[in-house]
Amino acid sequence: MRSHTIVMAFCLALSVSLARAETCPNPAFAVNGLHLDTQGVDGTMARKAALEHATAEAFQIVTNRLLLTDQPAANQLTELTAEDFIDFVHISSETALAQRYIADIDICFDPVRMRDQFIQRNLSWSELFSSPILLLPVWQDPSGIRVWARNITWLDVWRDIGERDNQLLRLKTLSPDLALERRLPPEQIKDKQPDILALSAKAAGAQQLAVLYAGLDYTRSPPMLIMKAELFDADGVFLSEINAVEIEMNGRTNLPEAFDLFRQTFITTLSDTWQRANLYKVDDRADIHVELSVNSLEMWYRLRTLLAELPIVQSITVLRLTSRSGVLKLKLSGSVEALQMAVRSTGYRLQANGDVYQLTVNPG
Repeated sequence: MRSHTIVMAFCLALSVSLARAETCPNPAFAVNGLHLDTQGVDGTMARKAALEHATAEAFQIVTNRLLLTDQPAANQLTELTAEDFIDFVHISSETALAQRYIADIDICFDPVRMRDQFIQRNLSWSELFSSPILLLPVWQDPSGIRVWARNITWLDVWRDIGERDNQLLRLKTLSPDLALERRLPPEQIKDKQPDILALSAKAAGAQQLAVLYAGLDYTRSPPMLIMKAELFDADGVFLSEINAVEIEMNGRTNLPEAFDLFRQTFITTLSDTWQRANLYKVDDRADIHVELSVNSLEMWYRLRTLLAELPIVQSITVLRLTSRSGVLKLKLSGSVEALQMAVRSTGYRLQANGDVYQLTVNPG
């Protein structure tokens, strides 16, 4: 069967779809789903310009994702040629016209070369994605408390957050759902009842959750807009307050702007906290000992593989193995707390027992 190549007087169109997709060895250095649509004096120049622009954009996304904020030396990275750090470019589809180039691509940068530049400039960075964090926005006004309603500005601000933010944070939301609303009443979410928060986290497969409250208080003069973000673990236990703001409703308050600013502050604060707790360590990486209770070699290999495949685990050394247990030494690229969250997402728990951590099945 002939391929569908159409030749016209002033236009040559060629559509290509690559069947084989490469996987970036470290997803923190990857930018996926870039859409290119560029015009030029001819198809070749359009393609060149499109790929150069996309590479520069992806390089900026990755450096912003990894590096701690407020590091002046990071500005020196703009002097580098982004193409020099590419591992590979995967083109999922492309169309080359006479004076236009359209494509969807993924770009993977080489971690070794990029780390070398960070080290040369004495920069601090993190490469570890967080375990899923559920966002539970709550809106309250005189008409009531809303969590699942649509077309409420405060709630809508958060629903597409995962699509808009290229952070190391893995953020999730629950889509409005009648069955969920019955199980998770807005009033009980607003009151932060631990069992309801735990049920919400379980429904989303999240290891932490943030209750994001905003409400209008007309009992005060002038009326106040109150916004607060609080972080909880998967059991609904309070961890910390991320941000809290009160704004006078004086007739000049722009609610969408206030909401967006609060959202940006929340993301920046939580992201910075995560990165600082999980900085990439060139030397002296954290080591911990983990004890596994096993009843067969098959179980031993399965649990060891489970730990080895976690992104935070850089290497594993076997210290002891008997017919009933084994002890591993794990070298980490982040905090023990991050490891515990990652382990919990696999259905297990990692709990301290003296100088050793024990891997047990998560009762939840």
